[in-house]
Amino acid sequence: MKWLPILTILLAGCPSGDDDDSLPPVLEGPRAIVATTDYTDTLLAAVDLETGEVTDALLAIASGDVIVEVIEGDLYVVDRSGGTVQRFDDGDLTVAPALEFAVPDNPQRPLLCADKLFLPRYDASVIGIYDASTGAEVGSIDVAPYAEPGGDGRAEPASGLMVDDATIAIPLQRYDFTNLAPGPDGRILDIDCASETVTAEHIVGPSPVPFADPDSDGWLVLEGRYFADDGFLRRFDRTDGYDPEPLLDEADLGGDITGIGASPDGLVYGVWHYGEDPERFEVRCLDGGVADDDLAHNVWSFRPAPTGDVWAFLLPPYTDTTLPSGIAVIDPATCTLPPQSDWLTFTLPPTAAAFLE
Repeated sequence: MKWLPILTILLAGCPSGDDDDSLPPVLEGPRAIVATTDYTDTLLAAVDLETGEVTDALLAIASGDVIVEVIEGDLYVVDRSGGTVQRFDDGDLTVAPALEFAVPDNPQRPLLCADKLFLPRYDASVIGIYDASTGAEVGSIDVAPYAEPGGDGRAEPASGLMVDDATIAIPLQRYDFTNLAPGPDGRILDIDCASETVTAEHIVGPSPVPFADPDSDGWLVLEGRYFADDGFLRRFDRTDGYDPEPLLDEADLGGDITGIGASPDGLVYGVWHYGEDPERFEVRCLDGGVADDDLAHNVWSFRPAPTGDVWAFLLPPYTDTTLPSGIAVIDPATCTLPPQSDWLTFTLPPTAAAFLE
């Protein structure tokens, strides 16, 4: 991954001596690191969680598919298209990464467990295992045996969740690229980190995306096909399985659920009415509130913040790329979408964020 510390370049051009007011602020305290991209290059930015101040373009990455994650106070930057993982200790982007190593085959979000980093490699049906200190590959788990029978032989392991200090859970989306359709159901695998073995297999709906459930020790699982109103959001208890009554039903909503943001204060979700012309998006809350039911912006994703708010990533739709982008900070208790003038804005459209506390 090409690492270009823009802040360092700015500092090099600043006058020295007593003119300290010209220096960029030191980034510390509760903040978010935001990945912004034009799908060719990525700029990382920071947002002060107390003031909402944006410090834009801190780090440039020559890739358009980057995700960020904070683990034990350190920032991990995963270049999925370039196949590189970087760790910035304490989230300090003004210095070179403390760790950098290659991970091929479209790596997903890392999980740190038993002093090892587990990285699902989506394109290879493998969960790579790496030494957390050196980045050396120390093992792997082949999940191809869990692929859809009669399909393309791939299981598509995606970003997972921590179950406890000794166990992780990895979803298998089981998408058949030969027939361009997901299988009739997906899987979520429990993996024991010490032995690096699968200890449980949970059958879930197609193309599963699990989220941490702030109200239990289980999951919220979003499932269903793209461009089809056939999905559900279900609560999944690790002992009893699915709650028989789904929390959300795409058929009732009349569109695709684009994602959810679940915080202790409430759950926010997006709906994409892809069949309408022009296409229409909604931002809603699980308690029945409607933040906006006629939104032109692409509701890309959500991320719950440590403040209890939910961040909504709003991008220009494919049909009108001139619309501005930004992050709308939503209080689930009131389910109100702030005016566009109050959105967090950046040089490039924001697509992901991670929080340093």
